[in-house]
Amino acid sequence: MDLSFDIGDPQRPKGHAVLYFRVDTEPDKVYATYVVTLPIKSDLGKYVPPFLATHLGGLPLNDLSAFAMPPLPEPVDSHAELERISQMRQDDLVYAGSMFSFDLPRMMESVTEAVQAYSDLWVK
Repeated sequence: MDLSFDIGDPQRPKGHAVLYFRVDTEPDKVYATYVVTLPIKSDLGKYVPPFLATHLGGLPLNDLSAFAMPPLPEPVDSHAELERISQMRQDDLVYAGSMFSFDLPRMMESVTEAVQAYSDLWVK
């Protein structure tokens, strides 16, 4: 996945970013999530009781190094609002492409791919 940095440097990502998508059929809409790349690798499996672990599906609990919250992008007021937030918090502002707002599984897949791509840049 190709990421485009509106704010920040892809050669030196900060490890935390406002990640956004646009929707081709809704040109005025912007959807966003927040990405965090952890500086310390963690094994969440140690902290999740076994009876709950089965409900988490295929989440890689033993290798949580980056994640997005919320896991699905949420609609935001505008791109200008994302710029303001990113500058205020000193976050990278990253465009991850277009998506369909009604296809929830594809939205989640797009976020997962973008988190992995951002994390890969941060690790380099």
